[in-house]
Amino acid sequence: MTYSKKIMSNTAYHAAGRVWQLAVILFLTPLILSYLGDEQFALWALFWTFSTYFMFMDFGLGISLVRETAQCSRKGEHLIISQALNSLLFFYMLLGVIALLFAWFASPEIIERLNVSDEMAEIVLEMLHWGVLIFVLIGLVNTLTAVLRCIQRYVLIAKAMFIFSIPNLLGTYFILELGFGIVGLLWIVVAVYLLQILILLFYSKSVIPELAFGVRLISWHV
Repeated sequence: MTYSKKIMSNTAYHAAGRVWQLAVILFLTPLILSYLGDEQFALWALFWTFSTYFMFMDFGLGISLVRETAQCSRKGEHLIISQALNSLLFFYMLLGVIALLFAWFASPEIIERLNVSDEMAEIVLEMLHWGVLIFVLIGLVNTLTAVLRCIQRYVLIAKAMFIFSIPNLLGTYFILELGFGIVGLLWIVVAVYLLQILILLFYSKSVIPELAFGVRLISWHV
């Protein structure tokens, strides 16, 4: 495949994945609103607004990983790729622990400032605690996606989007139908992100078999 055809192919797969992702969001939004009602849906929308900001809060490390992986992949330096990937994964986990501690101590103040009912306060508390885990999972997904992106495997990224969207759609519908509300939606989000991580790990290992994971590969000098 020529370079121009490869660019066109990657662009097409990337666009297809984004369009499908948008279609899923457009389908789920009115469904979730109809089950949650205005007040709880507003909380759910606020939760995802903050989550979107967290997606970009990697202090430039994601871009560094893309650049490092692209350079090392051409040179066959797979150990350095593994060290960079494991170090970034560890960074997100460490950031998650800090965020969990913050959520634990700051949750009473946050709930007081929101001035919500006791029932809603319990939901907000669940969202704060589950939100920390979701934040970590988002970081892991972005990290693994960056590895595939930098070696031009957009078709695998698009496939992952299609695969995990199915349990996302079905799980969301059944959880809402069973009356679990926002807490149930949080369960689905965690489950879907875990599935996405497993899929991305499988694809990453299939493309770079030398890719390794472990504490010994964490390095502050990458």
